[in-house]
Amino acid sequence: MQLKPLLDRHEGYLRATFTGAATLPGALSMLQTLRYSSFEFSDSLLLLDLRQVEESFSAADEIAMGKEAAKALGHLRRVASLVRENRRTGNSEQVSTASGLLMKVFVSEAEALAWLLEGQQGAAQDAGRSQ
Repeated sequence: MQLKPLLDRHEGYLRATFTGAATLPGALSMLQTLRYSSFEFSDSLLLLDLRQVEESFSAADEIAMGKEAAKALGHLRRVASLVRENRRTGNSEQVSTASGLLMKVFVSEAEALAWLLEGQQGAAQDAGRSQ
């Protein structure tokens, strides 16, 4: 099974939920899909939910994804990425941030939404609904 996207617009941000098995080429392609979708919907905030993605990326793969994320999503104001707790390494976050993308990786949806929407009206309500 390949990566399958579900894009869902919420007030103030675009949510992209991916499911399925991921390879590095598939993950890099996913970032390009998100690039075009974010332009199409004119969103500047992205919640990327990867908790249902099956993968076994190496540190080098994560670094490559961080670099590609900065290129593909650098026009966005913020990107919050949700991963399973055992997959939070910080590699892609460090590389993408160093490359100019304001991205943080979270294991808690409420924390991800609070950070993503901080300073926006309604952030507390959205964060409270996701718990």
